[in-house]
Amino acid sequence: MTDIIVEDWLDLHDKLFRAVWQPDIRRFRAQLAYRGLSNAAYDLSTSLMRLGDGYDRLEKHLLRNFRKYAHRDAVPNDSNWNWLTLAQHHGLPTRLMDWTFSPYVAMHFATANPEAFATDGVIWAVAEVGDNRAWLDEQLGGLPVPTIFLTMQARPDVTIVAIDNYAGGRMATEHLLQQGYRHVGHISGPLDWWEARQRRAGWHDALLAAGIAPGELHAEEGDWSSASGEQAIGRLLARYPHVDAVFSANDQMALGVLQAACREGIQVPHDLAVVGFDGLPEAEHYWPPLTTVVQDLRQLGCTAIQELIRAIEAGRGDGARYEPRVIPICPELIVRESSRATRLQGEFVPHATHKSACREMS
Repeated sequence: MTDIIVEDWLDLHDKLFRAVWQPDIRRFRAQLAYRGLSNAAYDLSTSLMRLGDGYDRLEKHLLRNFRKYAHRDAVPNDSNWNWLTLAQHHGLPTRLMDWTFSPYVAMHFATANPEAFATDGVIWAVAEVGDNRAWLDEQLGGLPVPTIFLTMQARPDVTIVAIDNYAGGRMATEHLLQQGYRHVGHISGPLDWWEARQRRAGWHDALLAAGIAPGELHAEEGDWSSASGEQAIGRLLARYPHVDAVFSANDQMALGVLQAACREGIQVPHDLAVVGFDGLPEAEHYWPPLTTVVQDLRQLGCTAIQELIRAIEAGRGDGARYEPRVIPICPELIVRESSRATRLQGEFVPHATHKSACREMS
């Protein structure tokens, strides 16, 4: 057996997907079968065989009960092989070998052994909405496994890796002010989302710093969808007819703004500048191409993995004592035609460059 040591998450991907690009079909197709094991000493046996003596007599009972409680249309043709495949996917011991052409499925098998959970950890990627973090207040003795949270308000005793949404909102608004726009409205996401509140706060504070008082009439709330962006810009134009620029809290809602502007004969960016948030790959193909605040999700994921490994090693006594912390990931503004002013109104000195300095999140 040849041991291949990986240094980090990116190195793992490089090794897993090396030489799998098939130019004739323009697809990634592995030439290898993968087997994910939490213990390299496991022999070449199935998950059913690893149950021990009498495993052959158990199979029919396991499968019968699985079929009884599964949806009757869960597999085509009611084939036993199809049922076995589905059962194995859901963790039932079967006669099938746990081999796969997908390295991701193999990694699932490698982390599926409860006996190895002492070296396990969690990356909690669910967005903070409403009070869905309230359960943390009950964890007085700490979480049972190392856990890294993504995208949430700072809390004591937990590690958080998050895009600096406040800095991104401020960066977008300062860019519009720098271009000469002075009536900058905002379309937020749902305000029970922490991310939406942070982006709105960045917009609000950037206007205040420029001597412009934002009011309730200057902002509308959407639900992240393009349709809600289209509806929100209609309400905003009715309430704030002098608006000459809009910072949209995501690119999808910005698409709705561009749609509404086109329908109403509003020229972008001459009559109305538009800036989005997220950095969707499609944003450069909007018309006009959309200026957007880009979230570096690759860096977010890599940082979270690195922190989780540090926490796991510290828990095993293999590393230095782990102290929870908040790690902000700085976003970056990509300027395109949707916000390049055709007329400047005096000079404005921005408070941030296109890549803003991050600050402590609260």
